[in-house]
Amino acid sequence: MECVTIIRVIHRLIMHSLEEIYARLKGKKAERRDLKTSFQDELKNNQRYQEILEEMLKLRVEKKALENEVLSREMDKAKFEELSVEIKTDTELLTDVALNKFLASEPVEIVDEINIRWVPAFTVKFKKA
Repeated sequence: MECVTIIRVIHRLIMHSLEEIYARLKGKKAERRDLKTSFQDELKNNQRYQEILEEMLKLRVEKKALENEVLSREMDKAKFEELSVEIKTDTELLTDVALNKFLASEPVEIVDEINIRWVPAFTVKFKKA
């Protein structure tokens, strides 16, 4: 019975710490958002900045037109899209296999053709339940 009580106390401490960290993180994000809004307001009032934005927009449109022209003329668009889908699928498969190996307490690493070791980097994200 003592073990269960200790686990409950540790669980409460962890949950309390998570909530404190979350609250602190939320406050910092709000402060950053306010600073970013202030920064953007200043830029909106800067005439030279607005001129540069207009130039950039024109250049982006021109760039996209050139890319589309070359893509339709010199590349097999269907092959390009097929490779993109295959890469995405293989990336998901690699992630699934690595996670399963990790959960099974097996070593998780890749050694490429030039003997560079690659190890996974896991992240935890929270979403609303």
